[in-house]
Amino acid sequence: MAGLAAPGIWSSVADRAPRTTSAADLDLALNDMDAQAADILLSSGDAGKGRLQTPYTKAVGFYGDARREIGHDLRTLAVAAQGSGADEKTVESLTDDFAEYQELIGRALESDGHHGGKPAALVDYRRATDLARTQLPPSASDLVSSNDAAFEAEYSSARSPSPRSSPPSWPLAWSCWPCSASCSGTSRVASGASSTPVSWPQPPAPCAR
Repeated sequence: MAGLAAPGIWSSVADRAPRTTSAADLDLALNDMDAQAADILLSSGDAGKGRLQTPYTKAVGFYGDARREIGHDLRTLAVAAQGSGADEKTVESLTDDFAEYQELIGRALESDGHHGGKPAALVDYRRATDLARTQLPPSASDLVSSNDAAFEAEYSSARSPSPRSSPPSWPLAWSCWPCSASCSGTSRVASGASSTPVSWPQPPAPCAR
């Protein structure tokens, strides 16, 4: 039965794999995006004055890459969550929190672009970092846990043995073949003056008496 169930098991795993992958990718991309935002603020100077151009340019590029990756992951998660009310709510919460995170980072970068705006930029950046570390990762973890629980349930269900068929109901005479007529049930029938053995198709082995 395990061999017959295997295709169904792995088909189910394949269907749910994008959810696990995207939830894990989302966590990594969020950490990367937050780190790149910090590098931008550290290398930007004061309204561009004293800017460390090479690290600044790299950080801006990597920040954009991480933001696009997160957008892709959220879209994948939204599709994968369809059909599960709890998961749909989790993805909705993730999307809302990420929008708030982007707003805070955007305000931080805008403040950083003004002379003397670094302190205000750092306030918004710290709020964004707190959001990324305390609210977004738990939601992503909830999706992974949901996926794991669904897999375990489907795997266990697929591996459960089907009820065995009942043993064949042999004719009563077979239970005593070829014992004497004193057994319960007889193995011979009368035919005129003599008796003739009953011709049963492929009887079982003789009983032990």
